[in-house]
Amino acid sequence: MLPSLTTVRLNLSDPSKRALPSALFLSQNLRNVSIDIGFGRRAATAHPGETLCTYVDAVARVAQSLQHLTLRGRVGERVLDTVTTLQGLRTLSLCVGTDISPRVLATVGAFPQLTGLRLHLDGIDAEELREALTGGSEPRFAALEQLEARGTPFVLEAFLESLPGDGSARLTTVELESDLKPRSVDAWIPTLTLLADKCSNSLRDLTIEAHTSFCEVPDLAQPPKLHFTLGTLSPLAKATRIQRFVLDASVPADLNDANLAVIAKWWPEIEHLGLWTRPVEAF
Repeated sequence: MLPSLTTVRLNLSDPSKRALPSALFLSQNLRNVSIDIGFGRRAATAHPGETLCTYVDAVARVAQSLQHLTLRGRVGERVLDTVTTLQGLRTLSLCVGTDISPRVLATVGAFPQLTGLRLHLDGIDAEELREALTGGSEPRFAALEQLEARGTPFVLEAFLESLPGDGSARLTTVELESDLKPRSVDAWIPTLTLLADKCSNSLRDLTIEAHTSFCEVPDLAQPPKLHFTLGTLSPLAKATRIQRFVLDASVPADLNDANLAVIAKWWPEIEHLGLWTRPVEAF
């Protein structure tokens, strides 16, 4: 019906009970498709609906020039299997809860033109992800320039291991977000070390979101080390071309004037520095 259609955005509260008139939402010229089915009203094991699966299959078949895809909600295994066939994608956002699997990520990692990726890695096993992504001789995500990823520091580390080594990674913009589990910020050190090693020549913009649910701290009298320090951030000294750095943490970083002088020497090109810092004892 709309042969020149380039962009489709669908917000479906319950796709299993809603018909999708494919003729209205399909076009050979589609470049950008966004589908949001949410999480609130569906059980974890519920099928997203045959009409949704059929529509995504039709997009993969008809829209040969599709470049951007966003999926949010429990879309199910069949939809994600279709995603693995879309090798021409340039950007991909998968916020699909525990539906995502290491197998799907390993296939996506081989997409030759994928420059932008957003992932929620909640509930995924770090070792299974590492095994899936590091298998084979070719590095994954070789063209990736922008990354937004949420997960534990251990899962994020496993993901970053799959990037090209020897400083050849192309990542310029990275946003890493942890889950809400309280853990020592030292758990971030291996992740930040790997990021700086892989992206020492390319990284320009880095955001770290480390939020903590204090309701889950086992002993409030002796909580784990929750405040970032110069030592926690020191692996990033290798990423000398950073121009923008933001640390968004539930617990303010413990950094004094002398620490900031050191950071300034790490990043001579810094233009934006976002640090919410207060004395730890005051917090």
